[in-house]
This record gives sequence, structure tokens and C-alpha cells, in this order.
Amino acid sequence: MTSHSIVKVLFIAFLLFLAFVAGQQSSRSVAAQSRPRWEYQIIRARNPIDEMNKLGEEGWEAVNITNNSFVLLKRSK
Repeated sequence: MTSHSIVKVLFIAFLLFLAFVAGQQSSRSVAAQSRPRWEYQIIRARNPIDEMNKLGEEGWEAVNITNNSFVLLKRSK
């Protein structure tokens, strides 16, 4: 095998390696973008239903309600 042929093979191998790395980076960024992001809020109110109705209109969802009137809410960012 001539040195010219070795250079061609190495160059093609390098290009394939770069294409592989670029594909890996692209799939990671797409996965990160498709993952939902959430914003959380905890409220304590004497009448949490009134507060929950108000926040529900702003896009918040109740996740957990405790006996101590704590409410964990979430909404997508």
C-alpha cells in the first residue's frame, strides 16, 4: 500500500469519526429540548381551594395536597 493510499484511508476514517461525533451531539441536544421542564411552587393557605383556583387559571396544576394545607403545584416552563 502506498503512502498516498494510507493518507486517503486515514482521511476517510477521520471524516467518518467526525460524522459520528456530530450525530451523537445532535441526538443529545434534541433529547434535551424534548424533555419537559417544570416550575414548582408550594403554597400554604387557610383556604387552599380559592388559591388553587386562582393559580389554576395561570396554568398551575396541583400535584399534592397535605393535611396542613400545603399544596405543591407545577407548570411547564
